Amino acid sequence: MSAGYIPIRSELPADSLSAGSVSAVLNEIGSRLEILCSSGESWRIDLRSLPFSAQERDRLKALLGQGEVVAHIAALGPSELAETGYAGVWWVTHRNAEGAVVAELIEVTRVPDLLESPEQDVRASLSRLQGAIARCATLSEELP
Repeated sequence: MSAGYIPIRSELPADSLSAGSVSAVLNEIGSRLEILCSSGESWRIDLRSLPFSAQERDRLKALLGQGEVVAHIAALGPSELAETGYAGVWWVTHRNAEGAVVAELIEVTRVPDLLESPEQDVRASLSRLQGAIARCATLSEELP
């Protein structure tokens, strides 16, 4: 070390990178919510595709808050679709049969696609209901 050398060490606050990453995602969510309002176009991002730490993920979740609607779906593994504190912004978590998270998404949409009944299922339900109504009329029975 020379006589005039003064060591300089730069230290960033522990959450400075976190704040920047979370802020960028929040800004993108805000932009996408504007687009949803103006054109109806939905958007989603897989949070696992981002270089987020667990702390950043938790911070984002805390900032978005919790809304009034939570749906649970039991399909190939359990899924939870939770509206955040901002209507139209959903936190969606998909797990495999063992319970491990396989996808964690933010969806900006009025209703997540997974909650929408497929056309084919609705048509099949209509046919079944019409059959039940016909049986009730014929047999004077109450609907099941």
